[in-house]
Order: sequence, then structure tokens, then C-alpha cells
Amino acid sequence: MTLPSIIEKLINREKLPQAMLFSGKNGLEIAEKCIAQWQEISQENVGKNMDTMIFADQGKSFKVDFSEAGKKDGQGENENARKIIEWITKTPLSPYRIICLENLERATNSALNALLKIIEEPPERALFVFTSQNHYQLPATILSRLTVFALPYLENSKEINELSERFFQGKNILERFKIIDELYEGYKKNRQQKVILNFLEDLIRLSRQRNIAWLENILQAHQNIKRNINLRLSLENLALSMSEV
Repeated sequence: MTLPSIIEKLINREKLPQAMLFSGKNGLEIAEKCIAQWQEISQENVGKNMDTMIFADQGKSFKVDFSEAGKKDGQGENENARKIIEWITKTPLSPYRIICLENLERATNSALNALLKIIEEPPERALFVFTSQNHYQLPATILSRLTVFALPYLENSKEINELSERFFQGKNILERFKIIDELYEGYKKNRQQKVILNFLEDLIRLSRQRNIAWLENILQAHQNIKRNINLRLSLENLALSMSEV
């Protein structure tokens, strides 16, 4: 897989941000490619490197410590926020000491709170590399401490819905509002939120391919609708923001 140009530039920088978040699809794979170059090893050996700790998402929340809840989730003794803090402070033999955690939004609030200070003031030669499907699911206290990289969409197999394409290429606000009317009328008939979410996920892919400037607004609309915040208003605000950018 070819790395996005923004990541290529990141790899070649002399000074890396010590706490970064890759937001979008393929985050862990891209993170591992970056880590391999930062640690000066092959990608196949990233998981074997003694100064690199990878936490792939196993479908369970990432917890603050090794509790009974963690045991029930099948997490090991070192797979928690307190162990990360202890481990990351040790001096590396490799160029860096790196923690990589997939889908940070699946961490519990107590785990995120425990990580705040160490992320804000990391030890020298320590790197935190997180991934997220949608960084808007993370609290502002965490996001403010991370350098966020929105990843281009790298999988093109799924066909883009014609309505999403029309909305994305809309020539003016009225054209987009007509599409919102069409979407909303369909939603009123069947009350299927998934149709709207699929529409927005198409827009997310299109934005990553063609106009990254719209991405944050589309992600915010997607998150609002998942939270059942006024559907029509969320779409109209999105249309307005896309006209302004």
C-alpha cells in the first residue's frame, strides 16, 4: 500500500510530534509502516520490536488497569493505560519507545483520563501513535493533545451512491438543499437512520479523495446523526459549511 503524501512528509521530518492520531480507514496498517521506518526495522518486525508496543482493536474497550473487567475481556496484564504509562518511561534501545493503540475511541473514559498527563508531557524519545475511525468520538481534552492526520480513503471497491455524488458536486446551496429534501422525505417514510449514515459515509470517502477541507464538517454531521441530533438541521448545516469552505 502506498503511503499518503502527508504521511510520507511526516516520516521524513527530523522532529516528529510525540502524540499523533491517524483518523480514517487503514490507520493501523499505515501506523505500522511509519513505525517501521521510525524504528529502522522491517514492517514484519514491528510487533517483535522490544521498544514498540502495538494494541490492535480486539473488539473490547481499552481499560485503565488490569481489573476483573479486563480479565473478562481477555486482556493481558500489560494491556491497560497504567502499564502503558509505566512502560513508556523506560529508555529505548531503538530510536524511539513507541505505543501504538488502534481505535482510541474504544478506550474507556477512565483510561483516556489516565493517559492525559503522559500524552501532554511525554518522556524524551517516546511516541504515542493512535488510530481512530472517527476522531470526533474522542473528547476534546484528548484531541487537544494530539496532532491529528486525516487519512485519505484508500479502498475504492464500494460504489458511491449517485445522490452522494450529486450532493458532493453540488454547484450551489439550493441544489444541496433539494437533495436534503429528497433524503429527508425518504427518511420520514421508513425511519432508517442507516440510509443517512451511508450517504454521509460516501461523502467522507469522496472528501478524502477529492477535497480534504470538507472532511471535518462531514465527520461532525455523521457523529451528530449517530447521536440522534436533529437530522435535517445537521444536513443543512453541512451543506452551508461546504458552500463556505
